[in-house]
Amino acid sequence: MTYRLLLGILVCVAAATSLQAQDANEPQDSLGWSHKFGMGLNITQSKYSNWVAGGEDTFAWQFSLLNADTLFQSTYDWANTLQFDYGQSRIGSADARKNADELMFESVFTYKVNIYVNPYVSFKLRTQVADGFQFEDTDAGVVKNKVSALFDPAYLTQAFGLGYTPYKDVNTRLGLAVKETISNDFAARYSDDPETPDEIETSRVEVGMQSVTTAKLPLSSTISYKGRLELFTDFSSTEDIDVNFDNIIEGKLNEMISVNLNVRLQYDNDVSSKRQLAQILSVGFSYIFW
Repeated sequence: MTYRLLLGILVCVAAATSLQAQDANEPQDSLGWSHKFGMGLNITQSKYSNWVAGGEDTFAWQFSLLNADTLFQSTYDWANTLQFDYGQSRIGSADARKNADELMFESVFTYKVNIYVNPYVSFKLRTQVADGFQFEDTDAGVVKNKVSALFDPAYLTQAFGLGYTPYKDVNTRLGLAVKETISNDFAARYSDDPETPDEIETSRVEVGMQSVTTAKLPLSSTISYKGRLELFTDFSSTEDIDVNFDNIIEGKLNEMISVNLNVRLQYDNDVSSKRQLAQILSVGFSYIFW
């Protein structure tokens, strides 16, 4: 596993937005650490007994955890985020299958030289914790093929560039980046270089440009939107752009009960030539501890 950190000077061109939000000019309330920790559990269940119209019993659950620690100083900010999502679903008498599995850690260090535009350096790890399977219906029954495992694959991204914050909850970063894809048992699927047929690489390193835009916006007094758009293009193949677009709309019924719609779009030509799309609608319990 290799770690590389690019040094350079970039010019960031970011798009402003006319959404009503707090200006980034507003000073931080206090210096020092800011902590946020929250957990959520969504459950869906249906049960049938002598139901003439037909139907199968279903049970699904998803657990989410978010921990965010940010150090605010007069000359720099250091933000660290740990996010974990895992869930399973069961239909009828079939075995439970996972419907969510992601572990993500991101650290962003920003040096303050301007009100709106500031240099940054970042590190991100994205992987999973449980085995992943693809299921295929055959004449002999359902065949289960293992396609992923703990830290297999794992995605590391290190970047250096400039960030633009037009509003408190809207931020865009643009920088040089190194993206590493690491895999062992499934290297042929995730990290192999097709141009070297005699060798299966367990690590693929791509150097290119990365853009990350995050937004957290209120849609009403009880509904909010949180989005994250990540774009990456390799210098050796600039016509291909990796996309990770995560959208969450959350409606709060009260402090503990919420309704969530999560729509996620992914595209990585190294993994699949087609776009990947996931949509989850859930009602669950969530609580922010501090």
